[in-house]
Amino acid sequence: ELEKRASNYSNLTNRNIYILITSDMTRMEPIIEMGVFPDHHKPYLAGTAFKCKSLKKELITCGLFDLNLNKWTIRGDEQIIKNIHSYKAIIFINRRSGKRKVLYYNSNPKKERVIIVVQNDSQFFLYDISWLALNSVMGRMFYLKDDFKYFEPVVDKFPNFVIYKLK
Repeated sequence: ELEKRASNYSNLTNRNIYILITSDMTRMEPIIEMGVFPDHHKPYLAGTAFKCKSLKKELITCGLFDLNLNKWTIRGDEQIIKNIHSYKAIIFINRRSGKRKVLYYNSNPKKERVIIVVQNDSQFFLYDISWLALNSVMGRMFYLKDDFKYFEPVVDKFPNFVIYKLK
């Protein structure tokens, strides 16, 4: 009934409309059910999500591997590096500057998943998510902080939540 009413809605509202996106929303099953992905391609959205630690100004550790931000290199034990090659990509994202750096790309991966390391001011976070989830509008709003024609950022409390206003 609610879906039918929403699809037949024709009255514009004078009220502001806000969209809240939490870190869990971009990685959980409800997103699939809300129509982000086509029915024939329902990916597993997330695995790992955790905070990284700065070892030095240019070196951060994200669990079992380290990332050098000056040389854009990844180091870890042999098993970790071997597992990285099963991913589609490893991407570094600086949310403040908008800078994105692909550190590794595999055109024929074993899984359609990416590892993203997100810098938000002086903090770093690692996410293991679906390639489709990252490139969805919701993923781009949360992780990448992209500019959008119809959405304006209002509150940014990454990695907990972001709020956008419909323009």
